[in-house]
Amino acid sequence: MVVAVSAREVVCDAGALSHADLATVDALARLALTARRQGRAVRVRHAPPALRELLDLAALADVVRRLVVEVGG
Repeated sequence: MVVAVSAREVVCDAGALSHADLATVDALARLALTARRQGRAVRVRHAPPALRELLDLAALADVVRRLVVEVGG
């Protein structure tokens, strides 16, 4: 995953992610919480559908506010 940081958001490009698991979800949740404390949003671009499904299953897509996941691309 490639990470870029701007004043308002942290962008993760997950396009090269070959396997999404709970460790990936944990890393994104921690990143989102850290970014939130600093007033930034997190955007995950090119997320594989499996990652979105795991986030939904873990109920983190909505719980971790300001985490935007863009599937595909």
